[in-house]
This record gives sequence, C-alpha cells and structure tokens, in this order.
Amino acid sequence: MRLDGSGLTQLTRTVGSEATDPRLSPDGSLLALNLDRGLALARLGATLPVSPEPLPAPGEGAAFENAKWSRDGQRLAGILKRSSGRLTLAIYSLASKTYRTLDVEGTDPVHWVGGDRSILFMRMGRILAVDVQSGRVREVLGPESPGSGRAPAPIFFYDLPADERTLLVTRSTTQADIWQVTLP
Repeated sequence: MRLDGSGLTQLTRTVGSEATDPRLSPDGSLLALNLDRGLALARLGATLPVSPEPLPAPGEGAAFENAKWSRDGQRLAGILKRSSGRLTLAIYSLASKTYRTLDVEGTDPVHWVGGDRSILFMRMGRILAVDVQSGRVREVLGPESPGSGRAPAPIFFYDLPADERTLLVTRSTTQADIWQVTLP
C-alpha cells in the first residue's frame, strides 16, 4: 500500500463469513484468521485473493479462535470456546492437525513467551502464564499495583512485542492509563 492509501492488495476472499483478527505466520506464508465458526488458514502465494480453509473442528461443538503463532510457525495457541460457554486454552499443531487442550480457563489475548515454553493469557482482570509442558499456571500481573498508591484495578487488555521485554497494560478504572512493565 502506498502512503496515499492506493495500491491495496486483497489477500483473502470470504463469502458469507466475516474474517477478523488476521495473524501472519512468522515466515509470511500463512494467514490465520477468525471466521464465524472458528479459525481458518489462508495460504498466501502468487495467486490472490485466496479462500481461507477452516481448521478441523476441535469437536464437541467447540470453536478455536483468537490464535497466535509460535515462533517456529508450527503451532497456534488460542481460545477454545466450548458449547457450554467455557473458555479454555488450546494449542493447534499444523504438522499433526490436532488440538492439545490445556485444562486452563482463560481469555484472549494469548501470547507465546519464553521460547514458546509458556503462554500468557487473561483471566478475571489478571495476566497469567501457563507452562506448556507441565500445565502449571502462575500469575504475572494482577489488579494490585504494589507501591503505586492506587486502588486495585482489573487489567482490561495487554500486549507484548516480539522481544518480550515490555508488557503494555490497560487497566480498567474510571481513568484509562497505559502502564509499562520492563521484564527482566
């Protein structure tokens, strides 16, 4: 796209379905995006636009959404929305075309961290991390801000750049401040 807004290239074509939250794979060859019934992948190549192909259904009426790529581009971590309304974390493997359900309740956004050994996620105004191998969950940041002199305020949203050194946090208060935490 040029600075004047011209030169746009249509990457995907979806008919009868809204495509949201596009996530480009690390090598730029795949685009993961939410469709009305879960995540789909679009293989970007010489012929554009492409039609996204839905991932296999996770089963039991669940939908896999809001995924982020692992650094190697072989897995997607996201939210498994069950028909009961329960939201849990899951990992989709592109190689095996299977889901690994982490029996951990949480919401998006999710982020791979620590060399893809852990996944950050949210639950009830807190940022938590789950160790992918052990399933152990620990709190990263909660509503309390030690030493800030402020009343507890739930976390509304967060983001983490690729270098994993700065966590940007939006707290839900009567005043919307953006906070920065420098990670060791």
